[in-house]
Amino acid sequence: MSKLVFMSPEHVARMNELLAADRVSQDECARLDRHWDMDYELAHGERTVWWTMSVDSVPGVSFSLEPPAQPAGILLKGDYRAMMEFMRRSKAGETPGSEPVTLSGEPEGMKIIDAAFQAASRAATLDTEIRMP
Repeated sequence: MSKLVFMSPEHVARMNELLAADRVSQDECARLDRHWDMDYELAHGERTVWWTMSVDSVPGVSFSLEPPAQPAGILLKGDYRAMMEFMRRSKAGETPGSEPVTLSGEPEGMKIIDAAFQAASRAATLDTEIRMP
């Protein structure tokens, strides 16, 4: 069986399945007083690639590859190829440096959602293949 491709529709669907069943990340989300979106807006040639993580008290954390329906609380902008190279190096155990994105919106949101983010990461990190475009 081949590995899922990182941030492919199949990868995102599988992460969402795991998160829908994960009580720990849901409990962390229940502690939040509002909905948060953390959106990656990644330039890839003439198009934009979106990775959106929604954090809400109900149903918890979920991912999407669709453009956000509303402005993000946390927006990370960068280049798709640079981000994929960063992820490839991280996965390989290399020290990739800082994430190649700029942060805007409500940067304090990163601290606010950190416990939910960490719980979701533990629940939904899968062994994936990173394909460089």
